Parts: sequence; C-alpha cells; structure tokens
Amino acid sequence: LGGGEYLDTLLDEIETETGLTLPDDIGTVFGDSAALAVSSDFDPDAFFESADGSDVPVALKVDGDPEEIEAVLEKLRDQFPSDETVLFGTDSEGDTVVIGPNEDYRQQVLEDGDLGDSDVFQDVVREVDDASAVFFVNVDEIEKAIADALGDGDGEFLGVEQAAVGVRL
Repeated sequence: LGGGEYLDTLLDEIETETGLTLPDDIGTVFGDSAALAVSSDFDPDAFFESADGSDVPVALKVDGDPEEIEAVLEKLRDQFPSDETVLFGTDSEGDTVVIGPNEDYRQQVLEDGDLGDSDVFQDVVREVDDASAVFFVNVDEIEKAIADALGDGDGEFLGVEQAAVGVRL
C-alpha cells in the first residue's frame, strides 16, 4: 500500500469503521504464532453453500494472550449481527486460542496435532524449526476435491504416487 499520508488515512478510516486499532489489533489476533488449519474433509461446494459457515472445517490456531485476542475478536463481532458472528467462534486452552466457525473442528485443532511427525511434511518442509513461516499442502489429502474440480479435464496431474507442496520462509 505504500506509505505516507494515503496509508495513514486508510488506516484511520478502517479504525473508525471497525473499532480496531491498527496494526496493533492485527498483531494481537495473530499472537506469537498462528497456523491456518483446513480439514482434509473440507468440501468447496459445502463451503459455498453453507448458510452460516458453522459446518466449514477451517480454523486459525494462535499462541498468544487469550484475553487480548478475545477483546479484539469482540470488536469484530460488534460489526456483525449476532447470528453472523459464527466466524469468530473460539475455544482456548492455556495460551492457545482456536478461531473458526465449526465448534467440533475448533476442538480438534485445539488438540496437539502430529503434522510435524508426518514423513510427507518432514520430507517437503525441511528445517522447519528455523522457519518464520511455513505453507504446506498435502495434495494427497485433497486429491478427491481436486479431481472433482477438474471434472472431465486433464487428470494426468493426479497420477503422482504422493504429492505435497511446502514453502519455508
């Protein structure tokens, strides 16, 4: 967005409209670390057809201050009618907060996962402990969704034994 007067004006307008304090509140919501989780059961059709999002298995897992995170989320919730705040549902344990629309999936994400122990993850994303950001998609886990999206198109690209994409920053 550049900087200077334009950026300051834009941030002021966003703060006025949302009640957020930028960029501080964004930093609070993402805490010390954050991971976006999308279930292997994610169905793009169901996502677009969902009435309120409560059945969508997507969540943001954040390590941070739960009280501060909740305070920022409350500012966001205040911007919507109460029946539309399902996106900002939370569950927490200790310093971990999981934000997302699906209560069952939030509980699942709140548990300690084993992605780091996966051979596919370790093979694709090396030296993860030194990374400041990681993007990982195990294509095998979403192969059916990809095949459905391709329809009668070229399925050749699905002929790989195992596929994953990883980026370490």
